[in-house]
Amino acid sequence: MDIINKWKELELDYKKYLKNRYKIVSVNSKINSLNKYFEWKGLEEYKVKSFRVQTSTSVSNIITKNEYFRL
Repeated sequence: MDIINKWKELELDYKKYLKNRYKIVSVNSKINSLNKYFEWKGLEEYKVKSFRVQTSTSVSNIITKNEYFRL
């Protein structure tokens, strides 16, 4: 059990390292790849949670009526 705790500690350090260097979406992609590998090898206990990404709900890409009529 001690090896799993040490591994989790290393994974969290790696996760912080990635977060400081890449965008969250890229970090999640790397974490998901690792998790799929662990799943494939049957090492479910080594999996790490990815970061939550909040999607924007803005309507900034919708054109106005004036813009529509100009088209």
